[in-house]
Amino acid sequence: MKPSSIIFFLIVATSIYFGLHYYLYNSLTKDLQLSVGIRRMIIVMLFMGGLLFFAGEILERMYGLHGFSYAGSIWLGFITIGFFIFILKDLSLFFSIPRHTAVYGALLLTLLLGLFSIYQAAKPPGLIEHRLSVGRFPQDQSEFTILQLSDLHLDGYKSETWFAEIVEQVNRQQPDVIVMTGDIIDDRYERVERFLPLLQQLKSTHGVYAVSGNHEFYAGIEDFYKLMAQANIYVLKNERISLGNTLELAGIHDDTAKRFGLETADLDSILKNADPERITVLLSHKPVDFDKAVALGVDLQLSGHTHGGQIPPMNLLVRLAFKYSHGLYQMEDSYIYTSSGTGFWGPPMRLFTSPEMVKLTLTGKPDF
Repeated sequence: MKPSSIIFFLIVATSIYFGLHYYLYNSLTKDLQLSVGIRRMIIVMLFMGGLLFFAGEILERMYGLHGFSYAGSIWLGFITIGFFIFILKDLSLFFSIPRHTAVYGALLLTLLLGLFSIYQAAKPPGLIEHRLSVGRFPQDQSEFTILQLSDLHLDGYKSETWFAEIVEQVNRQQPDVIVMTGDIIDDRYERVERFLPLLQQLKSTHGVYAVSGNHEFYAGIEDFYKLMAQANIYVLKNERISLGNTLELAGIHDDTAKRFGLETADLDSILKNADPERITVLLSHKPVDFDKAVALGVDLQLSGHTHGGQIPPMNLLVRLAFKYSHGLYQMEDSYIYTSSGTGFWGPPMRLFTSPEMVKLTLTGKPDF
């Protein structure tokens, strides 16, 4: 990735980040009669809290100190939720609600929703189940189960206990195949190596398969390959393989690969000469190009990346950015499922979304 691109991204991200702080300060203070001293205290608190996120990232990456990063992520989450709530507060003023009442209500709601979102993210992921009728399903087979994990974001402060429970839940389903649709790791190898014994415990009839997400490239794609190889998880790198006589499984690099000088996916060549008698399943981290995949004969696309928005206002933004933002969609006789993610990124918080693992049972179309 070019240094100029990194610098540009940091400038834009920092401007947006502190812009949120300025909006909150302005929205908070303009409607209350506060002394100069209290206003200065609020400025200092917002500025120091804002710096906590950057200090935490530096201390974690350079010295392995997790606490500051964790606190900084929570601060980011509260600021983001607060931004959303205070926009609603400003809109509520058009309905003649007393200004000081609206401000105190927004502060209380931000606190309560922030705490609830931490609880939501800490919950074990729920199991989402769907049965899908597929036209090319083998007549000599009753069903085929796929267990999808996505966006685990294994890093320095996710616990082995949390992941061990996920592994146990997955294996309890006894799936025919386990797939992982990107953003599995979010840190360098030394920081995520401790999850290796648990990754090795994932079991299914046909094995475990994965594709890269954008965060694999940020963390180090070679570290990702190394960890997956040691865990006996096969990474599909713009390729297609056969799983028995049932289906062909294709997997593509996330398009972030291009920014790191690696080959990007060419769906036409990957899906060329796919067996017309077998189901074709495509693993793609981002829920994009589904229309093209359908035209090329894909029966099911599995994606992630969006987290279902994770916390507001991202919940709304991902719906604008992605046509297939979360859940199951159908086009003609083909399907796409976009997972809200098994873990979380950044703030350990979820609001209006829940972590999930997805069990998809493929069956033949009923005879009438």
